[in-house]
Amino acid sequence: MPCSGARGRGPGRGRAGRSPPPGPAGDPGTGGGWPEGPGLPIRHPGPGGVPLGQHEPGAAAVKGKFHLTFPERLINEPVIHRLGRDFELVTNIRRANIEEGHAWVILEVEGTEESITEAVTWLAEQGVQVDRIEES
Repeated sequence: MPCSGARGRGPGRGRAGRSPPPGPAGDPGTGGGWPEGPGLPIRHPGPGGVPLGQHEPGAAAVKGKFHLTFPERLINEPVIHRLGRDFELVTNIRRANIEEGHAWVILEVEGTEESITEAVTWLAEQGVQVDRIEES
């Protein structure tokens, strides 16, 4: 059964369940209300702009796989979380072993080549041993 709450769609409801703007523009027959078509463009396709309906090109994403060995002092620290947050990487733990005083992780990362290089440098500065695993 459809929801009849205040936020649901229904007669007199506009896009995404919102009411049309107040005033004469929302009156029937005045030609006002919501703009025609799919909505307002969010970027002008002027010089250097991206044509409407097309995605902006981004830096090419690359993947890497690493074996990380952590020193005892970092075992309880959110190191992998920081890789994702600080270096804008997507991380995927493929395998790990954490014991008292020793930890290692097989980690897949995805991001720009520059971000991955910066992250590996940061890990080494923190005392993490980083070995790149070559995909066969």
